[in-house]
Amino acid sequence: IIDLDTRAAQPMQRGHHVISFNGEIYNYPDLKNVLLSRYRFTTESDTEVLLNLWAERGAAALDALDGMYAFALWDGVFLHLATDPFGEKPLYLYHAPEGVYFASEPAGLIKAFSLSFTPTEADKSAFIQLGFLLPSSTGYPGLSSVAPAQHVIVSREGIKQRTYWHPRKTEVPKGPIRKVSNSDINHIRDVLCQSLARRLRSDVPLGLFLSGGVDSALVAALAARELDVSLHTYTVAFPDGKDESVHAAGIARHLGLMHHIIDGREDPDANDLPRALHSIYGVPNDNSTALPLRQMCRAAKSSLTVALSGLGGDEIFFGYNRYHTLWRRRHAYRYASVLKRLLSLALPRLPRVRVWQDLLDGSPARKFLRLKNGSVQYILEKGYGACGDIFIPTDADLIFGVRDFDVSVVMPHSYIPPVDRGSMREGVEIRTPFLSRAVWDAATDIDPRAMIAFGAKNVTRQLLARYMPLDLLYPAKQGFTMPISRYLSQDICLSQVDPVSQEIWCRRQDKEYATTALRLKIWDEFLNEAGSV
Repeated sequence: IIDLDTRAAQPMQRGHHVISFNGEIYNYPDLKNVLLSRYRFTTESDTEVLLNLWAERGAAALDALDGMYAFALWDGVFLHLATDPFGEKPLYLYHAPEGVYFASEPAGLIKAFSLSFTPTEADKSAFIQLGFLLPSSTGYPGLSSVAPAQHVIVSREGIKQRTYWHPRKTEVPKGPIRKVSNSDINHIRDVLCQSLARRLRSDVPLGLFLSGGVDSALVAALAARELDVSLHTYTVAFPDGKDESVHAAGIARHLGLMHHIIDGREDPDANDLPRALHSIYGVPNDNSTALPLRQMCRAAKSSLTVALSGLGGDEIFFGYNRYHTLWRRRHAYRYASVLKRLLSLALPRLPRVRVWQDLLDGSPARKFLRLKNGSVQYILEKGYGACGDIFIPTDADLIFGVRDFDVSVVMPHSYIPPVDRGSMREGVEIRTPFLSRAVWDAATDIDPRAMIAFGAKNVTRQLLARYMPLDLLYPAKQGFTMPISRYLSQDICLSQVDPVSQEIWCRRQDKEYATTALRLKIWDEFLNEAGSV
């Protein structure tokens, strides 16, 4: 992507420092300028800059990087493994008797060591309720995933690990809500433009995956109107499901961008989702977005190697419906115990009263699961254990705890993997301007209540309104979501004998149970593989 000369190939060695590096350091020109007086550079690559920066600063180099990366660096004494702040690039470790092995994907390690899928009950409970495994777990003994912003040090004495960056926790100011000012919007624009400009650096063709939502539209608008860069844009269309292609085409037309629509009916992997997702992820994950992303990359790779994405905007600028559901109910939570007693009195007449009891006065985990998965009450009542205390205790309202959990856990384990795996399968690199520490810090400087009290993503919508007419600003949120009903409507069965699983599977065409049914079938696929090893 950067410096195509063979001199920039990896592994790269300078003195006793050797590196193997996956990803991009977007601010490498700025870092290189700082190092030029002390180091001689023989390439134009960001890899050489990272290697020399580490030689100069050691682990403190991690604080200076703006990028997505997973790398292994040998300094002559220790092996250093590191992941980027938001978990954009994956890293897996396997602890063997003779040492530690690492890879960007689990499949190679699973095959090399003939690992068998042997999950715990906690693994199954987490996956059925969330659609992914909780941090570090993979379901394969000895194999772990490395969380975002980690620095792992491997030596003869063992392994040490530290978190070098923590996203600033949401803090709610006292007093009235401070409305978002014009200067706030200008600051967000400036840091987004800086982030975007860095992510536009490429020695190969670059485009934009345009979903039709606010985030990718804003990336397109800033590139075209502020940075004077005209990008080719791409959208996948699902005629039998959620289709944003028409709206995305309207955005591209308004900005004067060349737009391409890809037919989502052509992917044969939709006929067997569990097997396709197993192949893409290697560990349990139900996010089928990887398939249309891969399909889009396959269709677009003849004209681009790098694509921009709006990933991360929903988490940073409060875009998900669950945040607004919690905001609307915030007053009810203050009187949760009273309302719960009133609902209990009405139990014979309100069959869904337990849903409201959970949402009002359940644990934070149960409230979150209720918002994420409509059938979770049935699952919990039938014997699946809850995922435990999945929230770090916080003095903030539940809504802000949910947002922090989305950023630190859900995004790196559910939303980022399909983007990375789907694109990498086709040799296309996806870059995300929203996933920058500077953008996160700028957003957290704004009163978080103001970012949700005046409408979904009102901050980014106000900025986008500078470049777009009103009729293009308020589409229904959809994204690159593949219609799973296409798979669940087939005449297929579940091999597990668990009666609860079988009952959920029988209800798979009920919208409320469809997501859980797909997770059960994915889990079934992994268990069947383990039985055949």
